[in-house]
Amino acid sequence: MRGFLALLFLFSLQLEAYTPFNGLYASMDIGPVYNQIEINDFIADLGFLDLSDINTLETEFSHTAEEMAPSVGLSFGWGRQFCSSLYFGVCAGVHLCEFDVHARFQADFQLVGDDPLLNRIKDRNRVSLNFCEYTVDARPGFVVGCDTLLFGIGGLAFNRISLDCETEGVLVTNSVDEAVMTPTSEALTTLGLRGGFGLEQKISPCVSVVLTYVYTHYLVRPSAMQKRIVRDANGMDIFSVLSSTQARARRQSTSIGLSYYF
Repeated sequence: MRGFLALLFLFSLQLEAYTPFNGLYASMDIGPVYNQIEINDFIADLGFLDLSDINTLETEFSHTAEEMAPSVGLSFGWGRQFCSSLYFGVCAGVHLCEFDVHARFQADFQLVGDDPLLNRIKDRNRVSLNFCEYTVDARPGFVVGCDTLLFGIGGLAFNRISLDCETEGVLVTNSVDEAVMTPTSEALTTLGLRGGFGLEQKISPCVSVVLTYVYTHYLVRPSAMQKRIVRDANGMDIFSVLSSTQARARRQSTSIGLSYYF
């Protein structure tokens, strides 16, 4: 009986001794990021102001734009293995990546009065995030074999999102200059929800290779409003444009990096 207890004690010490993903670590990673925006525009008050038989036109449309950009990240974390194969960790990091997406859209609207009239809207938008983004994540997972960790990622991103927009209203059938709206912008602090998964492989007692995928959805939607009344050469009001723009932002990132365990 004593021999069995001694073997069990030695076996438990061996399990406790080999926990390769325990402790504090620092990580650095690089990889591509796919940035995407969705623009929702509401256009109203299009039409001649001096003709009662032309109803005010209201329409809503949305369009998307995307870009690829490189990213570099640095993070510090802590993790611990439980029951030899279960794992839970937390980490905080900073990621450097450009997010500057431009979207252009053009739409034609037929206005019917005494004669068919055509209004054209040209919409230009730019959505950007700060170059530096801060993140906090939880990483639950499990150890496969001896040196491989599979983990999920769930956390928050902290950044600042900006929307710059400009709208032109053009009356095609009359000699009227383009009604360029006064450019407007809005900048807000935003919170992003992060979710993803990863794989970590130990290549030495203190160093491991990490592969990750993370999807970030930013909760704050910046919006901006523009209004312009266009007059002809005689000072007569011809038509008005009211534009309300709202933007959504999201990003997907894949990365490869190295972690060093202290």
